[in-house]
Amino acid sequence: MKDLSIIIVSYNTKALSLNCLHSIYEQTDPTEVSFEVVFIDNNSQDGTIEEVEKLQKSRPNLKLIKNDKNLGFGKGNNQGVKEAQGEYILLL
Repeated sequence: MKDLSIIIVSYNTKALSLNCLHSIYEQTDPTEVSFEVVFIDNNSQDGTIEEVEKLQKSRPNLKLIKNDKNLGFGKGNNQGVKEAQGEYILLL
């Protein structure tokens, strides 16, 4: 079990999402806290999914959920919470 699950919901926010993900990985020490990132994409068309998939190759604790349509922020968070394995959950 992980200590923390970080849930991120995105829709056509490639630059913001990538900045957020890079910041999480730069600022979080995995020797201090065991964490995962659950990234839910609501059918972005701006290249967000492709960029997150590239990052996923070097980050085994990054889970990507790809929706076929925009389910909205609330439903996206609910998907992330269902997938989360952390003792604590952080919704970003």
